[in-house]
Amino acid sequence: MTHKSGLMVGARTFPGTSYYGHIVSAQLEQTRILLEDVGRGPKEVVVDLGFRGADRDNPKVEIIHRGKYKSLTKQQGRLLK
Repeated sequence: MTHKSGLMVGARTFPGTSYYGHIVSAQLEQTRILLEDVGRGPKEVVVDLGFRGADRDNPKVEIIHRGKYKSLTKQQGRLLK
């Protein structure tokens, strides 16, 4: 995952085929741990369409993907591009 400034915050590998919602949850957990000292956590995650439905498993974080394009703010649309 990258921080809003574009810096890499963390990366994990997931062997086999996993449900994308679980991958996002695990990555968010790692990102929260890495940002603990800063006192911040992730608020938005930009993903591809394969992650549709991951919102249910991660209600505290806004999942941004192309399928939501019409409801995104201009800034979120730019992040997506």
